[in-house]
Amino acid sequence: MKKTLYLVTILIFAVSLSGCSKDPFETAENYNQFTRTYMFSVADSNVTSRIDAERSADDNITRDIMSSNREVCLINDWARIGAISEGTTSYNDFYIYHYESGELEQILTDGEVPDDTVYRGTISRNNEVILMDLESNIIYLYDFNTRELISKDGTTLDLPEGVVFEGPQMIFGDENYFYTTLLRHEDILLVFDYDLNLVSVEVAEDRWKIYPHLDNSCMLADGRDAFYQYLPENGLTLIDYVFKLSWEELPDNVLVYPGDDDYDFYYVSEIIKDDNGNVIVPSHLIGVKDGVGYKVLDFETAGLVGEYVHWVVSDGNGNYVVEYFNIADLAEEYYYFQASEEAVSYSAGEGKETIQIAGYMIPPNLNQTALAFNNTSEEYYIELIEYCDKYEDPKDAWNALYLDVAVNKEADAILLYGMDKSDLIENDVLLDLNEYFESGHVVTADDFEPFIWENMQDENGKIYSVYPEFSVVGFMTEENVGLAGLSDYSSLTAEGKVLFADGDAEGNFMQLMRYSGDRFIDEENGELHLDEEFVTLLEVIKEENSTNATPADSSLAVMEGRAISIQGDIVMPYSYFFYEYLFDNAFVCDSYGAEGPVLVPSMMEFGITSYSDQKEGMYAFMDYIFGEEMYSRWFGETELPVLKGAWEDWMIRLTATENYTDRFGNQILVGSNSYGVNGVVMEISSVSEEEAARMKDMIASSVYIEPMDEEYMTILSEEVQYYLNGERNIDETCEMLENRLSIALEE
Repeated sequence: MKKTLYLVTILIFAVSLSGCSKDPFETAENYNQFTRTYMFSVADSNVTSRIDAERSADDNITRDIMSSNREVCLINDWARIGAISEGTTSYNDFYIYHYESGELEQILTDGEVPDDTVYRGTISRNNEVILMDLESNIIYLYDFNTRELISKDGTTLDLPEGVVFEGPQMIFGDENYFYTTLLRHEDILLVFDYDLNLVSVEVAEDRWKIYPHLDNSCMLADGRDAFYQYLPENGLTLIDYVFKLSWEELPDNVLVYPGDDDYDFYYVSEIIKDDNGNVIVPSHLIGVKDGVGYKVLDFETAGLVGEYVHWVVSDGNGNYVVEYFNIADLAEEYYYFQASEEAVSYSAGEGKETIQIAGYMIPPNLNQTALAFNNTSEEYYIELIEYCDKYEDPKDAWNALYLDVAVNKEADAILLYGMDKSDLIENDVLLDLNEYFESGHVVTADDFEPFIWENMQDENGKIYSVYPEFSVVGFMTEENVGLAGLSDYSSLTAEGKVLFADGDAEGNFMQLMRYSGDRFIDEENGELHLDEEFVTLLEVIKEENSTNATPADSSLAVMEGRAISIQGDIVMPYSYFFYEYLFDNAFVCDSYGAEGPVLVPSMMEFGITSYSDQKEGMYAFMDYIFGEEMYSRWFGETELPVLKGAWEDWMIRLTATENYTDRFGNQILVGSNSYGVNGVVMEISSVSEEEAARMKDMIASSVYIEPMDEEYMTILSEEVQYYLNGERNIDETCEMLENRLSIALEE
């Protein structure tokens, strides 16, 4: 039975350029001199009115601006309905948007072109619409002026031997021709006229890149050094053009947008930073003229985030249409930036109080949630400060982060991933959050799973951090083994079995130490317990160091009975059933610190600093995170949820035997769900209420263990390597560990 996960995964990586010492761009005369007008969004798509099928989370509905000239732009409303594994149906509507009137006029109605496909498209300055059907490889020409439609089968084209007309890339046109390259043949350029005749096939020494233009002939580049135009009288003609921008400033794989009277072409620049991670140039719309880049529009000033700008078109009159993914509404929106006599700011932080959240690394879901919050909050603006990007040496980054939050008092909140939370508490850096939970905010203690609430509190009932998600980690073993069985290692590994499935003996040892709590190193009481159990563990690790098992087949090694345990984590309910599958039903999740599963907060665990004057702003951000609608959208899918309501949703989903609509109006399709690790994949059907309860009970038995201090971890790693390499025996190793760890404890 198919399980449909309501999960928004936005695989967007904001690549930043570092090592620059200055701004490499010139500034346009009309820099940021634009007014911003909302045009429409994907929510305005009319294609949904033609859909009769039952809707689900697998559906994909888009509205894309395919191309533009000086008068109109070409729009494609597209929908793919149904689960890919069960077959889908696509719908296509096409519109012309008139810039002057704002009218949206539908074209190609009554099934003139096939629905169930995907198109690439462009529109010429003479309003000739070219569409390429990526499924059947048919080329269509629709003359918007005469309303005539003609087509040509791309598979009948006379192409070089071995070249097949399939998967055309972006299509761009100029006054006389339109151009495309093919998916598997980027060195082949196809030149067509507007009667759909293939005029020329040009072969590049490197690969072709098309630099389109609203009026002039498109610029055709073979690599970065040879530039051409295709001219009616001369055919492919070499032109004199040189980039003044480096590859780092203008990457070869960057999307380029059509030029106009002002610029040869446009593109969206990446963030440029100096060696210390400071932003020199934020993301901009860059116009390139004679190889020089000019800053036209700063997206931050425009109230947008550069990494979510998906398309830009010039109307040739000094105005621009920007396609933008609104992270708050999870929808594509379109804005019209029209030339103005003065610069206008639409910055999301304009007139708001700034809240600084510092961390070694900013996790993607925090970045997305903060952006969404900034788009909706009228009072507060979240600024995220990532220290790993500021320093080349990670140690320098960690030290600077600690100094800034604990000594210099420069942050309103801190991400606790990798930080010594106990030290921050001891030095009164973190605020007790009970006030938030007791003062009528979005969530209270009753909204959290009891075991989560218990784990968030210290022995005095204080709460210094919160996290929206968590996972459960430990060593998964057969039910009758567990870590207590390590002393019986010889009998366990009879008949050629190994203890640890992945073969990384030292890595397994360090993971066991990381969450061992005060079992071996009791920092609070200043005591070491390098006892018989510790010695046995070291001996087992050394024995295992010669194993032939490899990480690539660790799951298979357990399933086939070649390995007894596997280091793992339960990140979602399906993970639990996967380990049941590996161990043929019953298993335990064990650790030294908890004698059971260890609860690990997500990388988004954070605390509010005690000295912050933006406590109410952080409370507002917490309200946003834990509000039902936002929480269901961003959290509790790829990691385990902390709220009761989200757990109830999971239990319903796991045990459902027929399709249903959840409490947020989403259609949940019941079916099989695939889940796998390291090459082993299983199909998970609905489970019984008893099975679901057993899964929940194991997760609820997990206990938070603060990870071992990195100083102790470093000492353990160094000394164990000497032991595993045979440079010291067990007694010498324990003696060295006793000496070094004792000194570290005293310090």
